[in-house]
Parts: sequence; structure tokens; C-alpha cells
Amino acid sequence: MAATSTGMSRPSTGPPQKAGRRPLHLLKASDRIDKIAADAARHVAPNGFKAQVVVYDKEASVLFKAALDRYLPAEASAVVMSLETRDPQAWKDNFGLAPVLPIL
Repeated sequence: MAATSTGMSRPSTGPPQKAGRRPLHLLKASDRIDKIAADAARHVAPNGFKAQVVVYDKEASVLFKAALDRYLPAEASAVVMSLETRDPQAWKDNFGLAPVLPIL
């Protein structure tokens, strides 16, 4: 909060303070992702529960899927994200929508 000439505080309109932001390299650190995936495999899947992992961006989605696949069968997890033309082809191949088959 910034002080006004009357001494009262008003909300700051500037960018967020650096101290409050988490560096991306920490959010996508492989050891962090691996620990979260191992914890999910240990506590969620054996008990028949389901879980949702919300991540920072598409790259993190791919990293989490790879980590989960090391601990659980590949079909036990899925990536849900929007794909765009500029995304890597491997993502489109692995996580794109299955082709729609005509109804006969």
C-alpha cells in the first residue's frame, strides 16, 4: 500500500513485488515434480481416489504427465490442455484429440 498526502493508505497499482513471485525454474524443477508424482502414486491411486494436478503452463503439464507415468500406468493419467499451432508436434501427437470416427 502506498501512503497518500493525507497519510491514508491506498492500494498500489504497480506490478507485483518480486518477493511474491516464484521463479519458473522452481515450479518446473524435475525433483519437485517427481516428488509430487510419487506422492500422488503412493496416496491417491492405491486408495481408489482421483486427483487433479493444476500446473503453471503446458510445458509443466507434459513434465507432470511424464513423471506420473514413471509411477503409474500411462492410462491412469491424462493431460488436458488446449493445443495451438505453435506448440511442439510431439505434444500434438501425444496429447491431441483422438480423430473423430464417423458414425455408421
